[in-house]
Amino acid sequence: MKRMTYTFILGVLLMALSACGLPTTRVESGGQRPTLAIIGAPVSSQLVLDGRVIGDAGAYNGVDQVLTLEEGYHEVQIKSGTTLRYTEKIYVSTGEMKRVHVGASVK
Repeated sequence: MKRMTYTFILGVLLMALSACGLPTTRVESGGQRPTLAIIGAPVSSQLVLDGRVIGDAGAYNGVDQVLTLEEGYHEVQIKSGTTLRYTEKIYVSTGEMKRVHVGASVK
């Protein structure tokens, strides 16, 4: 009985050790996601992306922070209260940094 127990334990230990020696794999898909920078946003303006309020447009100025997007078409709006200051439909691709320059009027 003791020999059977030792054999079982030895088998388990050998399997555990052999599992450590198996090759590992690493899966990476796609490239770097595109980003968006808002340049010249009015103070206290809000960034709206695809109809969703993201937050303070000035925070995503390309220096302190950028907004990471999914590749594809997006609608960018800058609002001050209920006033639409800027709107543009953009397309961003993998690894691209899109810079939106906000003027004083709706584009």
